[in-house]
Amino acid sequence: MSHDDSEFDFDVVRTNILNRSFATTYGEALKEWSYTGIVTEYEEPNEVCQLCGNTGLGSHFRIENIVTGRCLEIGSKCIQKYDVPVYGPDGQHLDSQDVQKRLLSDVDEVRRAHVREALAKLPERSAFFRDVYELKEAVPPLRLLQIFDALDKAKIPHRKSCFKVELRTKVARAELESLTERGFRSLSPALTSEQRRHWTRPQNPDAAKRESMKLWQAMQRRDKRKAEERLRQRS
Repeated sequence: MSHDDSEFDFDVVRTNILNRSFATTYGEALKEWSYTGIVTEYEEPNEVCQLCGNTGLGSHFRIENIVTGRCLEIGSKCIQKYDVPVYGPDGQHLDSQDVQKRLLSDVDEVRRAHVREALAKLPERSAFFRDVYELKEAVPPLRLLQIFDALDKAKIPHRKSCFKVELRTKVARAELESLTERGFRSLSPALTSEQRRHWTRPQNPDAAKRESMKLWQAMQRRDKRKAEERLRQRS
């Protein structure tokens, strides 16, 4: 079900609000509710909005009734569409533009916290990956695949969609373009829709694999040079 302006949608929303509120009219009941700042992220977009019934959500935003203490886990669009109150740090009622910024900021912070928690569990021999990612909070494609591999080998749970891929440099874009279909599938959850457009299915998989290996070896040589430089600086 999509978010639209149908009467059915509003009837569902009104019922869900009134059934959990003290006030008996929708307008007054809505004033009892506000966004809590609590966001839950999911790896697969299979969740349901408890306000309108919309399906296919990848995130839940918790709203709470300050009178009854009841909560609903809903989608961000419903917060904006139905004017659920969102307050700033000083208690001010945010306008629609600031609400959008607040929701995006909260999602970003939840994702960053998840990444920090996952990387912190890496064994010492893989601490290099943690340092590299935390330095910029986004890394080129092959580096991120390397990090995913280290997390998998250490059996550390992680949501790939919380990580970020950096494609600003020519080398980074070349890495993405060289990925085999398997490599792209592994990296895809971390890519934005715009970034995914930079990859096309290779017509010659063997050639793509050779190019990817070449870039991978180049990255390893750069890592070796940096490691040697750090040793020289310590000595």
